[in-house]
Amino acid sequence: MITNMADVTRQVQDGGLRLLAISDEEPFPLFPDVPPLSRIIPDFSVVGWFALCGQKAMAPELVDRLEAAVRQAMADPSVVGQMAKGGLTPRFEDRAAITHRLAADRALWLDVIRTVNLRAG
Repeated sequence: MITNMADVTRQVQDGGLRLLAISDEEPFPLFPDVPPLSRIIPDFSVVGWFALCGQKAMAPELVDRLEAAVRQAMADPSVVGQMAKGGLTPRFEDRAAITHRLAADRALWLDVIRTVNLRAG
């Protein structure tokens, strides 16, 4: 099964599942001995992520306030600690980094779709 760590952390900790690899290049703090999948499939790295999004026409002042609030929350050790307990690896990325990540992920998955000749319905 390939899924995100937040969905399986408790089952792994309870012994119901065994992690074979993680897709991130960085070690996962709760399971530091689990190897990256790129050791098995060279150059393979897929990182699950979450972002706060809004309408394209959102007022720039509101975008700035939301970004500042998220940055502040992600600097709070109690927030980061709670997220880590839930199987997440908290990292703050500003809107430029998220825009870049979206473009890179879109290119990656378009390539996968084309490679396997995936067609809708």
